Amino acid sequence: MWIRKNHLDWLKGRHLPIPTQIVSNEEFYPMSQTAEQARIEKRLYEMAGYNARRLGMSRREFLKTSGGMATAFLAMNEVFGPVFNVATAEAMEAAAY
Repeated sequence: MWIRKNHLDWLKGRHLPIPTQIVSNEEFYPMSQTAEQARIEKRLYEMAGYNARRLGMSRREFLKTSGGMATAFLAMNEVFGPVFNVATAEAMEAAAY
C-alpha cells in the first residue's frame, strides 16, 4: 500500500523544515533512509528541542521558524562537514521570533 510521505510524517509526528530521507515523486518507491540522514534527523530533533526550551516554545513551533531552518543546516554541517555557511548564533536569533 502506498502512503504519501506527508501523511507518514504526520503519523510519525515529524515536522522538520527539510526532508531527512529521499523523497519520491510517487512514481517510484523512495530509497530507505541512509545512516547519515538518520544521524541528521536525530541531531536535528535534539538541537531543536534544546533551542525550543530556551526560547519557551514547543519544538514544533521552533522548527517552523528561520531558527529551525538554521538548526537544520547546523545538523547537516555536523554530519557532512561545513557545507552551509551558518553560525550557531543564527539558530537563536532573537529578531526571528
